[in-house]
Amino acid sequence: MKTSIENKKLKIALKFVSRVAKKNSLPVLNSVHCHANGHFEMTATNLDTTCRAIVPCETQNEGKTVLPVSFLQTMAENKFYSSRLEVNEGKAIFASGDTSSNCQADIHENFPAQISLPDETFKLCTIPAESFFSSLNAAFPHVSKDATRYVLNGAFFEFTENALRMTATDGTRLFTQDVIAGTFNGEKSSFIVPTDIIKSILAIPTDKKNPADVEIYFKDERIFVKCGEFQVFGKRIDGNYPNYRCVLPDSRDTIHSLSINRAELAEALEKNCKALDKKNKPQSIFTFESCALSIRSKNEVSETSASVGILWTKPAFRIAFNPFLLLDIANSFEGCDEIKLELKNEDCPVKITGENSQGVLMPIRMK
Repeated sequence: MKTSIENKKLKIALKFVSRVAKKNSLPVLNSVHCHANGHFEMTATNLDTTCRAIVPCETQNEGKTVLPVSFLQTMAENKFYSSRLEVNEGKAIFASGDTSSNCQADIHENFPAQISLPDETFKLCTIPAESFFSSLNAAFPHVSKDATRYVLNGAFFEFTENALRMTATDGTRLFTQDVIAGTFNGEKSSFIVPTDIIKSILAIPTDKKNPADVEIYFKDERIFVKCGEFQVFGKRIDGNYPNYRCVLPDSRDTIHSLSINRAELAEALEKNCKALDKKNKPQSIFTFESCALSIRSKNEVSETSASVGILWTKPAFRIAFNPFLLLDIANSFEGCDEIKLELKNEDCPVKITGENSQGVLMPIRMK
């Protein structure tokens, strides 16, 4: 192998793929599979999640090898514009300006078998990158971290009509949002995307000036996500996602309904959260009364309160929530100026709606 690569592009790509090449029990998994063939393709995996990046290069001799992350980092971070990489008889050498380094290279056959991106027949949809990443960022905070409920340790992707619906819940709160697809192959399908794959997808570098579309494929129980020259793939969570639709409150049962400024609600919640310990069963009392929603929190030392202007003509109504969870939901509606709250009583969940999105949060018993 003999090739020349631009260091800046190599650094961006290496940062992305190397996130899964850390602290693996098999030494070869702490390295990166490199393939020079008119472009420089780097692949890293922890056997659950695989990240791949393709970098433009000038190839003189094609080849495949496996190189340590530290060697590639030294190569990418030197001060010169590009580096020349040569691998011969198990030894890798890079040179850039007056800088050079070498290391032992592993043979590519020792790396786990390479999986290729499926062909177009397995593509489910194409979605504008900004919409896709915005929705995934909104849903991700609500994914459960409880390992005993493994089917909730990921986001549920449903492909229906011309949209992708992302849903996440931890049993106490739920968030779901529809993303309109640019192209859709018409096949209705669904699967659970594991947390580790989500984290890698959200780490994909994007070009804000010329964003590439996100392409989603599904084949042999594996999820493939491609955005420009970056790919993430891995197996779905094997199991059935709970029927979340049955916990969405029916609007016909709503007794109290109001619209509220999302940014003002988030600001009031943040103020209350600062006075509470997130790990010590936090609680805030929400009082809906004439012209204002009052949010009050108390700790062992002091009491904090904040209010948000609302239109309320009914008798005063009180309910308690974990303010950290409600703040997460409010932040997931970041693109909305106003959100709608639908409540029944102090024992029933609140339903929160915005454009193409719904959230649900269970109340807690008032102390």
